[in-house]
Order: sequence, then structure tokens, then C-alpha cells
Amino acid sequence: MARHPAQSPEAPSRRQEVLRLLKAAQTPLSIVTIARQLGVHPNTVRFHLDSLVASGQAEQVAPDHRRPGRPAQLFRPVRQMNRAGPRRYQLLAGILVQSVGTGPEPSARAIHAGRAWGQLLADTADSGEHASGGQTGEPVARLEPFAGPDLCVAHLARAGASP
Repeated sequence: MARHPAQSPEAPSRRQEVLRLLKAAQTPLSIVTIARQLGVHPNTVRFHLDSLVASGQAEQVAPDHRRPGRPAQLFRPVRQMNRAGPRRYQLLAGILVQSVGTGPEPSARAIHAGRAWGQLLADTADSGEHASGGQTGEPVARLEPFAGPDLCVAHLARAGASP
């Protein structure tokens, strides 16, 4: 069996290369077109496309049936946020702090932002949906009015935040 050299962390994986080609294309691409551009067998491309479709990063589109013969399977990227992509919560928190702290009345703005987030969490808990920020996948419990800072910190910790 042939051994492949280890990839450096900077080198894109074959699946990332397939996705990069899809994103760079103006029209959907066929398996054969992708295979030729990458210099690999079409089965290799098919394998990676199956994974990209399963993860919601690519989708198969209807082929053009105006030509005789079996139509090629065509794929394009799904235009949305990559849910499996990198998370930069510290960066987001820094941007929020800078945004709240650089305007007039930063304390009032911070309180308003916290209340808006709390209302969103409460509405999420009331509707039975899952909170977008939680790590456990469980609905966030509604805080009782004037529950106190200890209970608030406990709820935030369960949602994946740390003081």
C-alpha cells in the first residue's frame, strides 16, 4: 500500500480543495471537472463531495437534460456560514466590549445588551428551542426575577460561559 507524506498544518486537505474549487466556480461543477482540476480520480472527488453534502457545505443541483446521454452530476457550494468552521468567541467578545465601551453611556449600553441577550435566552427557553450559545444542547432555563448573581453565574456557566 502506498504511503502518503504527512500534510503540514498549512496544507489544505483534499476535501478543502474540492470545496475551494466549488466556491471559486461561477457555475456548478461536475465530478469529472473537479477531478481533472485536482489531478485525482473521480471516485476520490465523489467521496469528498458526499461528505461536503452531508455536512451541508455543498449541494447537488439539477443537471441540464437537453443533451442526449446520462447527465453529469453537478455540485455547488452552499452559501452560508460554515458551522464546522473555526470559532473565535474571544474575538467576538472583544468586539462587543469595544463596541459597548467606546460610545456614550457604556454602562447603560452594556446593561441593555445583557438584557436583550437574557430576553432572547428566556424566549428560547419558553419556546422549547435550544439556546444558540449553549454547549450541552439542552434548553436554557428561565431565570427567576431577582435571582441573584450566583444563580446568574451558574446559568451562564451551564451555557458555556465563564466569569
